[in-house]
Amino acid sequence: MDFYQILISILIGVPVGIAGSFIAWWIIYHKIKPVINFSSTISKIKRNPNSKNYTYRIKFENSGKRAILDLNLIVKLRIKGLNPSFSGNWEVLYIPIDQINTPIIKQVKKSRTRTTITLFLNKAEDFTKPIYPNNIRKKYLDNNLELEDLFKLGSKVTLQVYGFGYDEFSGVKKLFKSNIYSANDIKEGYFDRAGLEVKSQN
Repeated sequence: MDFYQILISILIGVPVGIAGSFIAWWIIYHKIKPVINFSSTISKIKRNPNSKNYTYRIKFENSGKRAILDLNLIVKLRIKGLNPSFSGNWEVLYIPIDQINTPIIKQVKKSRTRTTITLFLNKAEDFTKPIYPNNIRKKYLDNNLELEDLFKLGSKVTLQVYGFGYDEFSGVKKLFKSNIYSANDIKEGYFDRAGLEVKSQN
């Protein structure tokens, strides 16, 4: 093999090798990865059969191709125009939830399990602030605050779940997000055991 053939082999081989490595990297880190699917609705159930107060839950599953390690979830509530004097401003607070104690969230195809988190509205101390209407502060102190009450505040209210966890293969920390929930996404009933949908009680 003469010099020119070696040079041509190098000029062709190097870009092909780089391209092949990039494609393999992209598949491993972007296609074969953990993926969290959240329920499209929020489950609303009575705290007990004789109670007038409700518990709100959101369900999720790892529908991806790899497990998630050390998943941490937060629920963010955003309220626009809570203060009429600043109608364009957003008030942001975090709703306490029951944190996951499982160190690894396996793929649902392998584990056949899904996880439900409960929103503890009456543990969010921000609702005692003067910026919130009297009825909200009173309901909070009486331990009977409902999610529908919060969606009536301001000019626009959104609720979203964020998750932070590690890809078991790459060790890279990833961000997972639910859809943005509104008042129309609250549905009374329990989640289907084999899925993410709420089975209506009606």
